[in-house]
Amino acid sequence: MAAPGARYDLGDDLGFFSTGLDRRLLFVWHRGKRWIVATERGGRGYYDPIFAYDLSQDGQSATLVQEQNAFPDTVCSTASNLVTLDSRNP
Repeated sequence: MAAPGARYDLGDDLGFFSTGLDRRLLFVWHRGKRWIVATERGGRGYYDPIFAYDLSQDGQSATLVQEQNAFPDTVCSTASNLVTLDSRNP
């Protein structure tokens, strides 16, 4: 995964240049023990996978509780919805 703003393989046709990375980190948010990781995914079907994780009580592990796909104009609203998602009732 490429760092925010770094080059990554935006499409399937890599041509002469390839980074070998097909995802780029957009941002990470957290509220309490809920962590949101928003990414970009290159390729023919460009989209923004957003992942919600809940941190364990001891902070030693995280559990994926939801993944949703967004597009550039819905990344923040999708991430905001995942921050408040009740992991007991996804």
